[in-house]
Amino acid sequence: MKPMYTVKDVAEVCRVKPTTVHRWVKEGAIPPPIRLNGKTMMWKPEAIENWIASQPSVEPANDHAN
Repeated sequence: MKPMYTVKDVAEVCRVKPTTVHRWVKEGAIPPPIRLNGKTMMWKPEAIENWIASQPSVEPANDHAN
């Protein structure tokens, strides 16, 4: 089983800064995160991978360790 993705992981996979991931969450442009402790956001890898596959302008980084 793959570990959950953090904001940093999503940013690396999407080749953006973590602040962009936070903005996407606020805008509802990315799958909703699972919130831990009310602050920490995490995603199931499948949710992010499926979202990326549906986005024509997002290309995943090939060097991200899964």
